[in-house]
Amino acid sequence: WDLKLKTAGLSAHISRRDGKFEVAVARFVTTLFDDEYLTLEYQYQWGDFTLQPGFHWSKIEFTSRFFPERAIQQTRSWYFRGEYQRSEEWRWVLALRNENYDAPEDDKLTYQVVGQYSPDSDTVWRFVVGRANRSPFLLEAFANVETPNQVFKGNGNLELLTSDSVELGYRKKLTKNWSLDLETRFTKRKNYS
Repeated sequence: WDLKLKTAGLSAHISRRDGKFEVAVARFVTTLFDDEYLTLEYQYQWGDFTLQPGFHWSKIEFTSRFFPERAIQQTRSWYFRGEYQRSEEWRWVLALRNENYDAPEDDKLTYQVVGQYSPDSDTVWRFVVGRANRSPFLLEAFANVETPNQVFKGNGNLELLTSDSVELGYRKKLTKNWSLDLETRFTKRKNYS
């Protein structure tokens, strides 16, 4: 089921899925899963600022012969997004998110800062700096797979993959149907599993 609510700046999204699928490792194996999540956000205008605090919770459970027991991974996060636009030319966005993971047990802050300058309706310059994290996939964290040729054991204490990036971009509308989009990006990642 999937439920979405929205009223006077407040939005909520609650969802639950379950099912099964087959994975081809050594031979086809049926895997059962449950997937649930909840998102709550509130958006309001304060002068030239648009402010949006929120909360997100997700849980996924798998049952399979890949896992020695039922694999459960939960993530909780609090976040805040603020946008400032005093004129048509300039727009600034700041986004902060504190994420709490079960596997590994860790709290991490992610962020993104965006600056955008549009001197006219056909031109946009943008600058973005940010950090993103990725928790281990269920197989990386919980799997216990043995085949005649290999053994793979998951590790629930893997460090989060962290990506720090900087981006500079330029977009120009050349004609009604053509535009030029140039961007350069630098990303540094750490904690590959």
